[in-house]
Amino acid sequence: IVAMRLLKVPSNRFIPNSLVLTAGICAGAFSVGAMASSRHAEGFLAAHSDDARALQSSLLNLNQQTAEISSKLDKQGQTLSQIRDGKSTDPRIELRNLGLKWDSSTFWKTSETGDLRAMELFLQSGMPLPDNKGLALPFMMINWEYPKLKEQFLLLQKYGYDLNDQKMVTSKPDKFTPPNLYSAAKDEGKESAAELLKSLGVDSKGHDRWVKTKPPKPAPSYYSIGV
Repeated sequence: IVAMRLLKVPSNRFIPNSLVLTAGICAGAFSVGAMASSRHAEGFLAAHSDDARALQSSLLNLNQQTAEISSKLDKQGQTLSQIRDGKSTDPRIELRNLGLKWDSSTFWKTSETGDLRAMELFLQSGMPLPDNKGLALPFMMINWEYPKLKEQFLLLQKYGYDLNDQKMVTSKPDKFTPPNLYSAAKDEGKESAAELLKSLGVDSKGHDRWVKTKPPKPAPSYYSIGV
């Protein structure tokens, strides 16, 4: 350790706590070994001495504990370094570092602007998909033609959302609600979005059947953009 400091290694002159602790344990083990050798002229005899075996067992346990402590210290050092550098594996902290609040309205705004990084952080953090008066975010992404629509849908799928789920249209489905986002897009005249959803695996086969059996749409439709 002294040599490392004199040679200025590493360049930042910071020696991890785990290294200092390990060096101390090793020095202690060396000293105890020397004492055992002085008591027993032969190493073979020392290995068969009851005292030596007990001592070796204690040193083994001590080394194992040292390895565990070293690992914890290294992890803590990495965490402190990340905090110092403004980085974190916690998505909520990362959102805060970006100047974004962890709330549903900010989540919605990231989708509206096509901010994929921030949107993924919200999804990683477990924030539920927001809605607007019952209208689910994925449906409004179609209706208001949000940017990077395909990438946003892929993110939703990545984090376990089923684009076939009727609740991707509205959080409160009823008899007037299209069966899925594909039918909702077709019903709103968003043909390109409907084809995109079909390419992503959203069922399109039930749409014609729904069109034939759906009740007359109320005026105005509660799931229409004009509401």
